[in-house]
Amino acid sequence: MSESTNDASTAKETVGRYGVWSVGLRSEDPSRHGEIAEAAEELERLGYGAAWLGGSSAPRHALPLLAATSRLTVGTSIQSIWQYEAEESAAAFAEVESAHAGRFLLGLGVSHAKLAEQYRRPYSALVAYLDALDKAGVPAGRRVLAALGPRTLELSRDRAAGSVPYLVTPSTRRVPARSWAKSRCWHRSSRSSWRRTRPRPALWPARTSRCT
Repeated sequence: MSESTNDASTAKETVGRYGVWSVGLRSEDPSRHGEIAEAAEELERLGYGAAWLGGSSAPRHALPLLAATSRLTVGTSIQSIWQYEAEESAAAFAEVESAHAGRFLLGLGVSHAKLAEQYRRPYSALVAYLDALDKAGVPAGRRVLAALGPRTLELSRDRAAGSVPYLVTPSTRRVPARSWAKSRCWHRSSRSSWRRTRPRPALWPARTSRCT
């Protein structure tokens, strides 16, 4: 089995089958950390394996959730590569890892041109960013990429644990099998089935996610 296959398998075991995506699970306001911690505790009790921090999140936003739980995996979904230098991201990852080993996933993406003035050659920029993370010692198996197109999907297969596409439809799964061969993670575009079967947590999630 290849190293990338091992990375993907480990990540899927870590996040479990179901997770929650929500902008409400992160905040710059310290007064909300208690509320966020309570929501994380409840999600863990309900059996969710992962919480994905929506919007332009960073590793520091994962700390209140990780501190309040013992098993929940927390990931950024996503952190823009234009917002933080790779070395800065690597240092933040190391800080979270030292406090909560094996429970954080660094979700990265190129964002959108209208949101980043320095937006240029996004694919090449993402590759260079991953190169810098490699050099800084951030394991490929502990990062995931926002990926929709074939090239970025293949990059998520070869240089990360998998992909975290956003607001996709079932037809997304019809992409070439080789692009998804090692790991398939996606955020569901509807929460209706989740609402019928799960009690309401303290912070209502915007999306549920599933990995198979």
